[in-house]
Amino acid sequence: MKKIIPLILSLAISCQIYAQSAEDDEAVNELLITGKYSGHNLVVTNPESEGVFCITDIFINGKKIDYTENSSSFEIPLDGFLKNETVSVQISHHENCTPLVANASVLIQDREFNVPSFTFNKRTKMISWDMKDLDSTSNYVLEQFVYGKWMKIKDLGPKAYMMSNTYPPVYNSGNNFFRLKAELKSGKSLVTPSLKVKIQDRKIEPKALKIKKLLEFTDVTHYELIDTSGFFVKGGTAKTVDLSDIAPGDYFLNYDGKQVVIQKK
Repeated sequence: MKKIIPLILSLAISCQIYAQSAEDDEAVNELLITGKYSGHNLVVTNPESEGVFCITDIFINGKKIDYTENSSSFEIPLDGFLKNETVSVQISHHENCTPLVANASVLIQDREFNVPSFTFNKRTKMISWDMKDLDSTSNYVLEQFVYGKWMKIKDLGPKAYMMSNTYPPVYNSGNNFFRLKAELKSGKSLVTPSLKVKIQDRKIEPKALKIKKLLEFTDVTHYELIDTSGFFVKGGTAKTVDLSDIAPGDYFLNYDGKQVVIQKK
């Protein structure tokens, strides 16, 4: 019997992991994403552990495709399809890990809205948009894809009360993804296609790996602290983090696309 576990990748997309037995009795998980092609490729994060990458196979509409196997991030090309054509992407992966699709919502065209001016300014390093592309009835939120989920980084408010049409987010080194969310009066939400921003190595590091009270980074960064059992402890965006409220021991620290082990004394 197949074991089905729900997995939420992003707003308004339903996916499932199917655990089943392979010929060698090793459990194989599959991530299935189905929707209508909207002109964008899928961007995948492929976790790696001890030299073994998470993803084993990728199928598009049942046909196995080639992909960049030994890479932590790559695109699944969909440019051979016609607009609004149904696309089914099946990602097989090892049991003890889960790949992430940063922009899975690009296959759900009727849940999106278009903001042509939503862009990244290389000179100012800001995300910007034109007010004329927004309607007057929605509340807007700016989101960033961080550690496998879309996170609100700024509540922009309704168009009439929006103080600015630019925002300076905290970037991770490498690929970053942003989107605007429109919260409708009906309670439903729409999202823009994700905006990809590539940033050079920011060379951020923790100042020490043995911490008595304060965890300090060389600059402001997104961070996430996980205990050795895999449970989330705390996370956020900061340059200095107070760890006086957590128990002594070892913890996994994710920051700026990297991971180290720190020791809380």
